Amino acid sequence: MQSKRFTVGVVTMCVSVAVVFMVSWMTAPDLKEYEALIEPRIIERADERMLTVTASGDIARIGGFAKEVAAKYYRVVARDFQMPGYNPLRARFEQGKTDRVCYGLPVSPLMREFFITNEAPYSVAVSTWTNGMTAEILHKGPYKSMGKTIDRLTNFIHTEGYAPLSIREEVYVSAPAGLLQRTPTTLIRIPVKRRNTQ
Repeated sequence: MQSKRFTVGVVTMCVSVAVVFMVSWMTAPDLKEYEALIEPRIIERADERMLTVTASGDIARIGGFAKEVAAKYYRVVARDFQMPGYNPLRARFEQGKTDRVCYGLPVSPLMREFFITNEAPYSVAVSTWTNGMTAEILHKGPYKSMGKTIDRLTNFIHTEGYAPLSIREEVYVSAPAGLLQRTPTTLIRIPVKRRNTQ
């Protein structure tokens, strides 16, 4: 009986994530809107209310399922608070912590912050992502080649007189490769602060 419930739960969750990705693909913006971000820039970004799933452990092993958990709760818990338009999945990584990632989907600021559940190795919550001054650049291509783009953005940050903070955000603009056969397009963001020139 328990095995049957587990199977039904897994199937339901897989359907949920498929629906979210299909809707995202159908409403996806023309990627030409992002072409200008091939060149790095620094902008001021407002804070955002997010539905988040934080995963700890072997990210290569549990990261994919964490995305499904995010899709499930976004469809169910945040159903009445989803932001209009195309809102791709995001992930935040903290420098030096390779065993922890926080996935997020934007929700209306009218949705109150609260802790939803802690299904180890995942925790789900509605919280606020702090933004502020942010450097960003578009990466087109496989994730394994993203390091060069991150290095380019980091060099730009220093050239402009800023210092990078310890968080990196990835916005998965296009559908994941293999799902809809699109080349991955990822917006890379790094919060920054002015360097002390004194």
